[in-house]
Amino acid sequence: MSMDCDFKKSMASCQLFEAMGPSNRSVAISGMVLRTFESGETILEEGTIGTSMYFLDVGAARVIKKGLHVNDLYAGDFFGEGSFIATVATFKNQTKHFPANVLNRKRTASIIASEACRCLELSVKHFLTCFSDDDVSLQAVLRILANSTQVRNADTKSIDTVVGEGSKNSPRRGHEDDNALTALKKSNSGRDITIGSSTVQSLVSPKGAFMRGKKGPLLDFAEMNKQLETEDRSGSETEANEDFCRTYASCGSNCELFDIMVDKSRMACFSRMSLRQYEAGKMIVKKGEVGTTLFFIETGQALVMADGQTVSRLKDGDFFGEMAFVATCRKFIHLDDSPSGTDDNQLRTCDVVADVHCTCWELSAFDFLSVVKEDLAGNRDVLKMLSKTANKRRAGLDSIMEVRKKYYDSQGLDSEHSAACTPPSSPTVCDESQIEYGRIMELIPKRLGFVIHRDEGQTKLEIMNNRHIFFFSSTHHESYLPFCSDFGPVNLSEVHQFCSYIHQKLSDQRLYNRTLVYYAEKDAALRTNAAFLLGAFLVITQGWSPEEASAAFSDMGYKLFMPFRDATYEQPDFGLSLLDCFRGLKCALQVGWFDYRSFDVNRYLWLDNPANFDVHQICPKLIAFRGPNDSDENMRTPGEYVMVFKKLKVSAVVRLNEQDTYDARGFEEAGIRHYDLFFEDCTTPSFKLVERFLAICDHEPGVVAVHCLAGLGRTGTMIALWIMFNFGWTARDTMAWLRIVRPGSIIGPQQQYLIACEECLRQGKRLPEYKESQGKSNSEALANQVQFGMLQRQAASG
Repeated sequence: MSMDCDFKKSMASCQLFEAMGPSNRSVAISGMVLRTFESGETILEEGTIGTSMYFLDVGAARVIKKGLHVNDLYAGDFFGEGSFIATVATFKNQTKHFPANVLNRKRTASIIASEACRCLELSVKHFLTCFSDDDVSLQAVLRILANSTQVRNADTKSIDTVVGEGSKNSPRRGHEDDNALTALKKSNSGRDITIGSSTVQSLVSPKGAFMRGKKGPLLDFAEMNKQLETEDRSGSETEANEDFCRTYASCGSNCELFDIMVDKSRMACFSRMSLRQYEAGKMIVKKGEVGTTLFFIETGQALVMADGQTVSRLKDGDFFGEMAFVATCRKFIHLDDSPSGTDDNQLRTCDVVADVHCTCWELSAFDFLSVVKEDLAGNRDVLKMLSKTANKRRAGLDSIMEVRKKYYDSQGLDSEHSAACTPPSSPTVCDESQIEYGRIMELIPKRLGFVIHRDEGQTKLEIMNNRHIFFFSSTHHESYLPFCSDFGPVNLSEVHQFCSYIHQKLSDQRLYNRTLVYYAEKDAALRTNAAFLLGAFLVITQGWSPEEASAAFSDMGYKLFMPFRDATYEQPDFGLSLLDCFRGLKCALQVGWFDYRSFDVNRYLWLDNPANFDVHQICPKLIAFRGPNDSDENMRTPGEYVMVFKKLKVSAVVRLNEQDTYDARGFEEAGIRHYDLFFEDCTTPSFKLVERFLAICDHEPGVVAVHCLAGLGRTGTMIALWIMFNFGWTARDTMAWLRIVRPGSIIGPQQQYLIACEECLRQGKRLPEYKESQGKSNSEALANQVQFGMLQRQAASG
């Protein structure tokens, strides 16, 4: 797609990109970082060294110089390139190509978001990688930039003259008085930063006495907190460490902590780094110590040792020690839920020994957190990274490994059989060469479209090259939590939240004149879920028919989207298409089982959580849930379900699995009737059982709650039959709705069984009878896979 005139104009205004060749320009743009800023946040601060420049994609910002509002920036504008260019020239020893008056590496003005903004940031470090082996091209770019920098400085001089004369009015449009400006600046300091369900009101708060780990040395966190709170650096800003700036900008390695920091904070961290010397054989990091520092090798080599064995080698340009360092920072600012004291995540896991003479830069956790504290709002991404559930992921992994071990022990398996319970990688349904990456499928003319991108680099290039389009995405299509090799469709809460998300984007006045294009990745499973969500939005909120929605995505390419499969590891012999899912949604809308405007997403999420009750109301009459178990500590007891079932107006529970799992009196004594209709796991019911189940549902005045062991296969099959008998839905529509509401429903042969039942119902024949020889052939293996998947899913959720 060609660039529109607005983008060409904005590109011309930034000589940096205009001067670069197409190849280098593409590399530079693909490496830019997307950043968001709330209204009132400082994007750039006057007087700080510039190591990044920005492109404003959405929103608006004010240019503030010496306390006065001198200009406004809007979508399509570049800013920060002046000091950025000076920094590049300095680091690459190209200053001779610039007059002295343009070599100002400090920002000449502050940029403050006047509304919510989305920017693309280009760092000096990434920019230099574009010219790592091409100093000639870099020289040419810098020569061309010299003229534009002088012009900008001339404009700045005229503004300085106005400011120097004590003018009370802004020399440009949009002036606000000093009080309003002061308020705007203050709104950026001391703000509460929400992270997940927690709010960090201040970076540090005393949490009591000394903290000592079982293995690690004493850490006086209370004293460190006190120092952080009382530290005063207001006198003069510490200059950035020039040597480390050059080294880091030129090296091939990256440190995520530095890369996601705002410009000012990154430079402040650099200013606090210390240079250390280590002779060959000297220990740099010792296993078991608390990680309070991060290291970067400037020269030399080091060995990573575990139990006396070399496990890896480090060379100049490498970082090490960051995992324990991050864990210590998280502990220090209380972004984990572990008890007071040093935990194992803070301890070094290996020794690091200098192999030859090493020179290392070192940053302490104290200095790092001091910097972050100075700009909490601007460093929200750093806080988010620190609050990422590194500990939770480890705990979740430990839980999953424990589940695996229990499963192997119960089945008499060893680690050699682990592949049987390992989900395969996402299959490709069509050759990658057949995918038209970047081709936009228009869904709502001039308002909403869908595209598949090869990678993040392509996304950034498209954002820069097509200013009339707003590219956006979300994690909704990545949210499916699998049991085995299943990958979707994503559940009903994600459908509801996605519809709200798209509605908000379409209603955003700032995007009114731009086409909104939702993008997904080349991964077949993820792009299929993205297409499902977009189609669901069109069916639910735009009144599209399932056939219209399906046809829109079919036009994007043959076999581009995967059929949704069952929750096992077996080779699938049955799949649900996007059309099936859209039809299932449409059926539910028509009978009033789902109303986008009144759907209680919070109730759904609370009941849905496998770590809570794992309960789903499929329709007003029937509830599906995981079976209680009195002897398994990981499962709920009948008494724990009673309170929930009373609120849901449940009058009866139907158990489809073994009777020895729990005492039915737990329900009956609470006034809830109980029925047993057992049949083997992952098989199909007899005709008599189906008749009995339908009769119970007809007889019961209230809601009927149905379960088997996992509440997926047998439960889903019986509920599907009731829907097909009473509402005339097709088997595919019914299975699709069940899996949208309760992921994983209907297992293995039960899928084809329901298809056969549909045909019998259509012809007025008796339902097919259960065949023991057919059902036993693979049912035990399927049941074991489902149980293992359920336990893994529960461990990952809780």
